[in-house]
Amino acid sequence: PDELRRHPADAFVERQMELIEEGTAPEEAYRIVAAEQEREGDVRALEERTARGVAAALGAEPADGGDESEMRGQTLLLRRFAEEARDMGLPYPRHWFHPDGSWKGVGA
Repeated sequence: PDELRRHPADAFVERQMELIEEGTAPEEAYRIVAAEQEREGDVRALEERTARGVAAALGAEPADGGDESEMRGQTLLLRRFAEEARDMGLPYPRHWFHPDGSWKGVGA
């Protein structure tokens, strides 16, 4: 959607200009748009809290661990790239794989 590609400041100014073109004073338009964005932020925060609560009720655990979960993601990405390179016959880090071709791991 376009709204996800636009910078928030651009969206703010576009909405403010809409209100001004409708006859709202510039200062009042600014206050209206600022209040709208604050409400949207409150709604997003409530949606996030609700989603986290539902996930916890279903037994999901937060993906905390910051660096550890980021490392897992990076390792999975490196594995994918290495496997794709291997499958295409391109150079790849052979020491990450066992002789039978199964995954050994980064740094192995």
